[in-house]
Formats: sequence, C-alpha cells, structure tokens
Amino acid sequence: MKWKMLILPLIALTLSGCGWIDQIQSRFSTSATTESKSPRNIDIEQLQQSLKAGITEDDLIALVGAPDGEIIKADKKFLSYRGTLVTVQNGVVVTIPSQFIETVLIAPDTQSDTVKPQQDLNGDGMVFHEGQWVSPQFRDSKIAAAKAAQNRREKSAPGKKAQQNSTERITSGHIIHRNNGRPVDHNHLINLGDTTVLFFYSESQNPALNRTLSDQINALIQNNHTMELRKIDVQSTLSEKALRYGIDTLPEVRVFDRRKRLIGKPSQDFRDIQQYIHYAETGR
Repeated sequence: MKWKMLILPLIALTLSGCGWIDQIQSRFSTSATTESKSPRNIDIEQLQQSLKAGITEDDLIALVGAPDGEIIKADKKFLSYRGTLVTVQNGVVVTIPSQFIETVLIAPDTQSDTVKPQQDLNGDGMVFHEGQWVSPQFRDSKIAAAKAAQNRREKSAPGKKAQQNSTERITSGHIIHRNNGRPVDHNHLINLGDTTVLFFYSESQNPALNRTLSDQINALIQNNHTMELRKIDVQSTLSEKALRYGIDTLPEVRVFDRRKRLIGKPSQDFRDIQQYIHYAETGR
C-alpha cells in the first residue's frame, strides 16, 4: 500500500510535465465553451421556424424589432430592415427574403462603433442630444430653431391662407441643399411615373404626430397604384442619414410628382401635404 501512495504522485507529475493534463483541461474547457453557445444556436433555429410567410406584422416586429423604414403602395406595405424588404398585406407577412436572418440579425451591427460611451465624452464638455454627442452650443441652437419653427406653425391659423398665396407656394422643381451646400439626391428613393411621398421620421421624436400624419397620408393614397409612401427612420436630426437628406425637423414630408420633381417645400402640416399631393396628381 505504501508504494502505491508514493508512485501515484510521481505519475501525476510525469503527466503534467508532458502536457497531457493541460490537453485534457483544454478539451474540457472547449467543451464547456461549445455548450455555452448552444442556446444561441437553438434560438436561431427557432427563429428560422417562426419567421415565415403567414405570421402577422405584429409578430414579426416582436421577433426582430421595428423596421428601419416602410414603403406603402396601394394595399401593400414593405418593411425595410437594413435594405432588406419584407412584404406585408392586410397585417399579414406575405414574403420574407431567404437570407433575411443572415443579413439582418446575424450580420455585425455597423452602428455600434458610431455611438461613444458616456465616459469618453463627458470630460470633453459634450452633451447627449437626440441620439448624438454634440456641443452645448449646438444643442441650444437646435432647440431654439425647433421652438421658432413651432411658434411659426402656431401663428398660422387654419383657414386664413389665401388661395392665391397657396397657388404661388405650390411650385415644382425646388432643390434642397445639405449643410455643406450640395443638393440632396432623392433619385434612388423615387420611382419615375409615380407620385412619391417621402416621410422622414424618428421613433423617439414626436411619436403622436408621426402616427397621425402617417394615417392621414395613408388615407389619401389608399388603393392608388400610382402613388407611393416611403417612410424613412433617420433616428434624429443629427444622424448621418438626416444630414445626408438635409433634415431640419422631424417628422418631415416631401412630395414628388411623376417626373421626380419636388412639389412645394418640406412640411409636417397635413394641409400643405394634401395640396402638394393634389398638385402632383393633377398639375393644378
């Protein structure tokens, strides 16, 4: 018995020196790592089974989140996820692209590097405003501009716009410029031959006005196959997408006629938008 007690520790030391114990531990740790990833794999498999034509639009959003934007034409709605479109009709998903999960859910989040953590910028005197880190002066100027625009809207009482002024104001061919002075290019958002309504919005800004205005425009273009509503989530007026399109206020609506000409000026007043759409369709 005594010689067994002496030999066993020596065997253990020999194995350790040869690296065998380390290899065994490495295999166990690898197995543990593999097992820790299995729940995610199971979730993806379950998601593949759940994401299919026939589920409701609400179920889709519950599974993968809100879309980046929407395109509404006649009785169909196209939900945009990173440029991938899911077709919805009467509240039910009609088609889902075959690579939807790989493109939208498994692909790396490209926006994760654009938002810096609070501790990186607090020391520089920056403030967090509308989803972006900006200087206090820039934030104050944006707030003041938004208040001034709101005051102008409140002062324009309903029904006091002269018909002559309205006719003069509804013209085509306006050009919107970005902050750097370059004109905004809308061509990739507009279909030649259709009246296109671009609805720029943010989920976090004026949600009540977003819903009201969207419902009002939907009622105008419903069952009209020559009109298209495109809803584009720009996240905030300070985002890269908002700057690219020269967005100053949210929501903001732009109407283009069938020749891709901008009708009137960007607005969030439904009375203006209604007139612009009528002008785009009839020319008067």
